[in-house]
Amino acid sequence: PHVCDPHAHHPWARLARQVADLRRGATLRSQHESVEYLFQALEELTADERALFCRFAWGRSRLPVGCRDVKLIVESMGVGSPDEHLPVAHTCFFQIDLPRYSSKAACKRKLLYAIYECADMDLA
Repeated sequence: PHVCDPHAHHPWARLARQVADLRRGATLRSQHESVEYLFQALEELTADERALFCRFAWGRSRLPVGCRDVKLIVESMGVGSPDEHLPVAHTCFFQIDLPRYSSKAACKRKLLYAIYECADMDLA
């Protein structure tokens, strides 16, 4: 089954249905409020948008068999004018570098842009 298929029965399909599981297993390398904005934004996304997030952050539609130990890593990054920057995905590590957004709305806006427009590895 495909990870990004919100109707798949694979354990990782929960990413498309349940952000709480993703949050619980995540490695947070920062306690900046923008990390909380990310999870709040993910909770508001549709199942299809969460699947796009998976594709953006992981770089593929399927995880290797038996990789339940793969965890999302979230790092906040200090950049000038953070609300003008996109999150950066490191697909080899299932890691997101997140600018220190000023609000959940700014985080969600940039996250949506990234997942819709930067899904191809050549564009991310």
